[in-house]
Formats: sequence, structure tokens, C-alpha cells
Amino acid sequence: MELKGKERQFFKKEAHSLKPIFQIGKGGLSEEMIHQIQNAVEKRELIKVTLLQNTLEEPQEAAETISAIIKELDYSPSQIARDLSAGHTRKIGVVVPHVRHTYFTELIKGLLDAALESHYQLLFLPSDYSIEAEKAYLEQLRSNAFDALIFTSRAIDIQTIARYRKYGSIVCLEETDLPELISISVDRKPGYQALFKWIQKHNPQKIALLFSRNSPISPTFRETLSVFEEIFKGVEYVTFGGLMRYEDAGWIFEKLCMQKGLDCIVSNSDDLAVGLLEFYKKSGIEPPLIVSQTSQLSGKLLNIPSIDNYSYQLGTLAFKAAIAKNPQSICLPSKFLIKRK
Repeated sequence: MELKGKERQFFKKEAHSLKPIFQIGKGGLSEEMIHQIQNAVEKRELIKVTLLQNTLEEPQEAAETISAIIKELDYSPSQIARDLSAGHTRKIGVVVPHVRHTYFTELIKGLLDAALESHYQLLFLPSDYSIEAEKAYLEQLRSNAFDALIFTSRAIDIQTIARYRKYGSIVCLEETDLPELISISVDRKPGYQALFKWIQKHNPQKIALLFSRNSPISPTFRETLSVFEEIFKGVEYVTFGGLMRYEDAGWIFEKLCMQKGLDCIVSNSDDLAVGLLEFYKKSGIEPPLIVSQTSQLSGKLLNIPSIDNYSYQLGTLAFKAAIAKNPQSICLPSKFLIKRK
């Protein structure tokens, strides 16, 4: 494989500080030295050969002989080195806290589909909302482990993330007013407003709000309560966290049954809502009004009113923004779906 201009310059620069492991003297390129060079090329990424002043070998002829050895071995330079020589890695880091919630699985599908149409690779970086892990991934961006970093969700503060922008492109899947960061987000407010106004028509007295993270650190938690308190005045509500999938329906069902006067549940996923309906049915208890978000097939089949937060589309847009030369922040409006069949 013939090296191009930038690649040749890169390898020459890397070799500058190397000590030569072969010196060609007046004995020239002997069969023994050729054999040693063959072994070295097979084991090393880069070797340095020098010609001594007393050699009878011409530099061009020696270079052609060594080049023939490399071709015979079918040697190919490391793709990592080739990419670095061109100033990029063609890798995009994606910080993902977990895949237990359908929001992240749909998001990843969008990222993967978009990446398939490019020459880039995705590196999925699990964080489990660990600030230390997220900081470590930012440091990897600083050391050129990848060209860009996508934060699907985070625990670390946004100002810390912004300080690493000078080391590569950073995409955050949330609204941010920091101009150095690219924001690809969903405006959840329209969906929540339509959802809560529809619930309001049913005159609920006590509502349960279900979350993955039952904490103000979560943008979803903050936005939900902000819109809820804007629409409902004096309506009692309770919140529960740690809920992500169908399998969580069992334990939360028991807690919900302990809530006297509960007449509405806002689930954070359609799969969880379906699971709750099944538990109510098995227990012979009339279920309260159950609505949801994430707009999954399971909820569509049972016609559960739900908010579509466009997780898949967020994934495709986030990837395109990460590799774009002049990326623009984008915010999609969420949509409340009542009749879904």
C-alpha cells in the first residue's frame, strides 16, 4: 500500500525520534539482514534503517529492496496511524448511561443506522451516570481517542463538558444555551402540555408520575413537574423513580396499590404501562387512567395514549451533527398521540 503525502510526512515525523535498528554498512543488504528486516516488519509498526557512510548501497536501491520486502509480506500500515496522520480517527464516542430504557435503545438504533451510511465507527461508552466515568471519556476526547463525543444523557455538569469543546466536537441530547456545544434535543413541553390537558378533562384527584431518575438532575423530571404544576393547581401527586421497562411493573404495581385515591398514572414507557395493565387485570382491580410516553409498538397495540419523543430521529440527527463541518443545534417538538391505531 503506497503512502500518500500527509501519511508519509506523519511516519517520517514519528521515525525522527526512533533509534535505527538496522545499519547498512559496507557489507550491504545481506540475505541475513533482509531476513532480519522481514521479522522486524512483521512485529513492529515502524522501523528505522540508516545507511552508513562506508556502504556501497545507493539510498534509492536500498529503499526499493526494503519496499519489495514489505510488499512480499503484504504489509499494511495501521489504519489508526493512517487516520491520525490525516488529523482524525473516524471514531465517534457515544456516552450512554444504560440501555434498560427504550429511549436509549431507540436512540442507539438511530445512531447505528446513520453510522452505516458513513465511514465512521461508533464507540459506545457506558457510564451508569458516573461522573468519574464521564470525566474519563472527556479526557479520552482530549487525547484524540475519537473525533467527537455524543452525550445521550449525563450526570456531570454541563460547564465541565463545555470546557472540553476545544478538543473535539461535542453533541448533547438536551437543550443548552452554551454556544460551544451542539444541542440535539426534543422540546418535551408541547407533548406534556397536551397530555396533561387531556388528563385534566378526566378530573383526576391524585396522579402518580413515573420516572427513570426521580431527581431534579434529570431534565425529564424537571420539565415534567414544571408543566404539571403549570396545569394542575391543588391536585395531589406522587413520584417514583428507578422505572425503565416492562419487568419493573411488578414492584411498582404493589407501591401504586398502596396509594389511596390514585386515579391516574403517567408512565415513562409504553412497555411499563402495558405491564401495569396486566398486573391490574390479573389482580382483578379496576386500573386507573394510564397514559405514557416513548410511543412503542406495545402501547400502540393497546391504544395507550402516549407522547412521542422521537428517540430514533434524535439518534440520526446527533450522529450527523457530530461529523458535520458546520453543525447546527436542532430541537424537535414532542407530540401527544391519543388514538394510535
